[in-house]
Amino acid sequence: MPNTEKFVLEFDSHVRHGNWISVENKSDKEMDLSVGYMTTGPPPSKYPLTEVIRDDHEKFILRPEAPSNYGDKPVHVSHLSSLGTIAPLAHRQIHFNSLDDGSEWPFRLVQVMITPSNENESESFKTVGGGPLTKREANLE
Repeated sequence: MPNTEKFVLEFDSHVRHGNWISVENKSDKEMDLSVGYMTTGPPPSKYPLTEVIRDDHEKFILRPEAPSNYGDKPVHVSHLSSLGTIAPLAHRQIHFNSLDDGSEWPFRLVQVMITPSNENESESFKTVGGGPLTKREANLE
């Protein structure tokens, strides 16, 4: 990122279908696939609304607004979103398309995570403050 000692993968907002990464699941088990990307708040965000298309044609929308639990405080934080699963020993190509050419900054990817699936359906997750995780916070909407 310019003028910082931070590193991100930026995607040019003017390129369609040319912004992509390839991800590999080296495990012999199906794994969850998630990405972390930069957001700002309060709205409107300085980052573009971004469409993600996997090579199996599954689509997702990444919203660049920081979670509302920061209130009206100005924040510049990353957000983690699920992109479904990745099959055992498979490669997945993931395309990132900006849906807002007028944003101040380009889409910035900061994490790609391949993790074991949560098999314990009775397990509950908590927010940093200790309260229950809402559907919005868990990215289930």
